[in-house]
Amino acid sequence: MPRPPVHEFYRQCIANGAASRQSNYEIVRRIRALFSGSDEKAESVTGQRIPVESTVRRYRKKIQESSGTSSGPAEPNEIDEPWRSMREDPDSIPPHICDWIATHILPNDFIMRDRALSYPTFTDHFDAVTRRTAMWISTLFNRLGGEHPQLIWSIAWMYSGDEMLCEKQQKVFDTRPFDYYVALKPWTSAGNRQLYDQAVTEGKTVDLRIGNTNSTMFYVLHLLQIQDMNQPTREEERTGKEGEPN
Repeated sequence: MPRPPVHEFYRQCIANGAASRQSNYEIVRRIRALFSGSDEKAESVTGQRIPVESTVRRYRKKIQESSGTSSGPAEPNEIDEPWRSMREDPDSIPPHICDWIATHILPNDFIMRDRALSYPTFTDHFDAVTRRTAMWISTLFNRLGGEHPQLIWSIAWMYSGDEMLCEKQQKVFDTRPFDYYVALKPWTSAGNRQLYDQAVTEGKTVDLRIGNTNSTMFYVLHLLQIQDMNQPTREEERTGKEGEPN
């Protein structure tokens, strides 16, 4: 019986690790750290246990053998450069949203340095707030009004990452599954989560854990970024401060 394909999230982790010249064991260690060493937690998110070294070795070999692999860093265009506050934003982001990014996101080391992930550094070759991500923050700002800054950034980062990979692979970026997720806000309550899960079961929207049009790792990372959002971050624990919602 053939092996089931490894979840795309794990394949993306292996590709990123290979691009960063990590050893197979280091890739496994980082994936395990991501799920706190728990196969049960990994299965609840991806439907699969954490891959072992031989699995990483096998998929790494496939990456090396395939032509036109996307495991390396993307060639950035101008909107994937770091966002900076300017007197007149080149992407027409309104001044009040520029102010919000500058005061709520840029000073947050947990986002800027750690990508809001409590495990070894995630290498994505791009700044935490690119012009692309800032534009998505602007687009989503009214829909996510009043939400925690970390959640707003994480969702914008998810849209941004999936869009960028779709462009790289010359695919159409379908925002509707993400839009449905944002509209139902399953992170806010058990009731909303039930409504969202029911919509997925009934086929009204795509299960983002399985994959959108591009089948990327960004939704899985988003879930991990917000799972402990109400808990103090490492920086807050160090300074004795708690995050402000807005």
